[in-house]
Amino acid sequence: KAPVRLVLLPAPRQRVTSEAREITHSLRYFYTASRGIPSFPEFVTVGMVDEQPISYYDSNQKREVPKQEWMKQNEEPDYWERQTQISIAAEQRFKANTSSYVHTCFVSLPGPHIVQNLYGCEWDETGDVHGFNQFGYNGEDYIVFNLETETWIAPRSEAVITKMKWDRDETRIQVDKNYLTHTCVDWLRKSTGVAVVWSKRSSGNRLRSRDIRDCLLTFEMLII
Repeated sequence: KAPVRLVLLPAPRQRVTSEAREITHSLRYFYTASRGIPSFPEFVTVGMVDEQPISYYDSNQKREVPKQEWMKQNEEPDYWERQTQISIAAEQRFKANTSSYVHTCFVSLPGPHIVQNLYGCEWDETGDVHGFNQFGYNGEDYIVFNLETETWIAPRSEAVITKMKWDRDETRIQVDKNYLTHTCVDWLRKSTGVAVVWSKRSSGNRLRSRDIRDCLLTFEMLII
C-alpha cells in the first residue's frame, strides 16, 4: 500500500493592492467525482463562503444539508429539497461525463481516477467581480474557463477536443457568464450579509464550521 494525498483544485488567490489589503468575499462550489477509491463517496459537493463550508452533499447520503447555523435558519426547508434535486441531477451528469472522459483519455492509466470542478465568484469592497470555472483530473488542471475572452483554455492535450466543442457552445458560455458575474455575486452579497448579522446575534462569537468530513478539503487514503 502506498499513501496518496488528494487535494481539491486550488482556489483563486486574494488580491492585494499597494495601499491596503482589500476585503474579498468568495463563493465557491467544489464537485468531486471519483472511481477506484474504497469507502469514499463517488460524488461529493461542498459549498463554501469565505472559506467556510455552508453546504454538503454526497452520493451515499443523497441529501443536501446546511453546514452553518445561519444557512439552516435563513433558508426554508423546501430550499434544501430543491438543492438536493439539483445535486442529484449534477451527480448523474457529472458521473456520466467522468466515466466517458476517463474511458476516452485515461483508460490505460491505473486508478484511482478523480475529476473535480471548482466554480464560483469573488467580489471586493471596490465592486470588482471575478468569476471562475475550472476542471481538473487527479489534482492537475484539465480545462479552465476564461471569462474575459469567453473561451476555454486547455492546459493539456487531452482537453483540446473538449475546448473546441465547448467554445462552439455559445448558449452554455452565456449561461456560465451570467451565473459567474450576476447570479453568483448576488447570492454571495446576500449570504455574507446574513452571516455578519448572525455572528453579531451569537454574542460576537466567530462562526465555526461544523464537522465536515476530513476528505472534503484534503484527504489521505491508502490505495491498494
